[in-house]
Amino acid sequence: MRTKLLAFAIAAGIGLTTVSPSDAATSRIAVHFDLTKGQQPENIALAPDGTAYVTFAAARQVAAISPEGTIRILATLPAPADGGAPALGFALTTGIVRTADGTLYFLYASGDPATTGLYRLRPGRKPQRIAALPANGLPNGLAYDEPAKTFYLTDSVLGSISTVPLHGGPARTWSSAPELAAAGFLGANGIKVRHGAIWATNLDRGTLLRIPIRQGRPGPVQVKATGLAGSLHR
Repeated sequence: MRTKLLAFAIAAGIGLTTVSPSDAATSRIAVHFDLTKGQQPENIALAPDGTAYVTFAAARQVAAISPEGTIRILATLPAPADGGAPALGFALTTGIVRTADGTLYFLYASGDPATTGLYRLRPGRKPQRIAALPANGLPNGLAYDEPAKTFYLTDSVLGSISTVPLHGGPARTWSSAPELAAAGFLGANGIKVRHGAIWATNLDRGTLLRIPIRQGRPGPVQVKATGLAGSLHR
């Protein structure tokens, strides 16, 4: 389905910019975010009507942003009693996906075994954890394989990609290839499913990786790009 507006979140927390599909050169800032309220956008999912669903990392929130720039908070995850996600030291919402029926799925990294995991958020409902994830990790990127009814997610601290069925259940490590490992800070980060393969980035190494999906299992890791911005080792 084609969205009315293409949109992307500015990682620095400045705001949300919309780009018209008919004129990719035309853009506008739809809304400015308030960093004092923890409105630092981490990830984004789009609806056909142009609504942008984002995770506000530091605020532990999921929000809906209309094409006109109205922000509506859909959920706020409970703060851990102490500590936070490894490597960062605070709890945060990270990857988000919207399925065709309007359900949102997102990751929460709290450093707490009782709350770290993959969550489902149906319209008008409260968020429900459908898969527990390792509290000593940092679940970060999230992607959905529609034909396989499977979520793929990266863990930036553990350097791995795991899978979770659409309806929830135990997370299973899909790949822990060396190319996903951190090299000082955070490893496997962003993730997408495209043309029968997993595409993932490694923040520390500044790489873009392609891993073929072969009957549900990972094929050999292919390094498709190196020296990407944000890497600690160039």
